[in-house]
Amino acid sequence: MVGPCPITEYRTRTGDATAVRMSDVIGRARYHELPIYREWYQPVGLDHLLEIAMSPQPRGYRSVVLSRGGDGHDVSERDPIVLETLRPHFRAREARAELVKRATASAPGGEDAAPPRHAQLTIREREIVALVAAGRTNAQIAAELG
Repeated sequence: MVGPCPITEYRTRTGDATAVRMSDVIGRARYHELPIYREWYQPVGLDHLLEIAMSPQPRGYRSVVLSRGGDGHDVSERDPIVLETLRPHFRAREARAELVKRATASAPGGEDAAPPRHAQLTIREREIVALVAAGRTNAQIAAELG
């Protein structure tokens, strides 16, 4: 085991889900001493990380991680701001994926042989899910479904 990621430790300690650079939570020299760096990142030439936490899960959280090679330049001050700007879009994609998953699970012969009753969608809900998955806006869905 290579030990926990410093960003994960920071999030566990603070509850902060914002975009965070590795250099925001640990100094570079200390980071380079860690087994997670030596065994995971250094062998593939990655030195700088930027992570944004997404939806919390029962056993942790999902995240989007961007990494840079060891060219000596850290992730810029602007990059976390850009990632935060993209957060609503990441969450919308997660929501669409969950709706499609639920629709598939509730369809006859879907991915789950016996989905829980609360996961089943009505025909109308499946129509809405299909339109959301197609990228339609609320106004477009309302106009189409009348």
